[in-house]
Amino acid sequence: MEKDESDYLTTHEKWDLAGQPENARMEPIPTCLVRIAPRHSRTGLNEERGTWVKRFWTDVTENDNRIAGLRLGWSNVIYFTEVMEQQPFEDLILSKIRSSVVPDLKSLVKFSTISRPVETKIKEIDRMDLQLTSIDKGCHRINDA
Repeated sequence: MEKDESDYLTTHEKWDLAGQPENARMEPIPTCLVRIAPRHSRTGLNEERGTWVKRFWTDVTENDNRIAGLRLGWSNVIYFTEVMEQQPFEDLILSKIRSSVVPDLKSLVKFSTISRPVETKIKEIDRMDLQLTSIDKGCHRINDA
């Protein structure tokens, strides 16, 4: 099965985790990792997760040019902002998630900040991913996720 290029979601010309966000500033910038998963373990709900991610992606990125992002996997997207403060950014993402509830899916989000160099960004994204995987106490659980 051929991959659909539209599955590689990015707000930039090309998909490039190491180069995104461009982050010309040295200070940390607000970041969040969003994951969608089946509410029950009976099925993976892959098609539903893919549909949810694309719909959520469109809602966040097409309506607010202050937010950049990348799709990291079938069920994961990461968003950054270089122009918003942390709390308004978190409030915006959480409101978008709350308005995207699907009964069979649960949403998880981890907020943090990332900064240069590239290795630091990648380590923080990995840490965020591990926290979502373990459902760490630092994760915001949305819609009983």
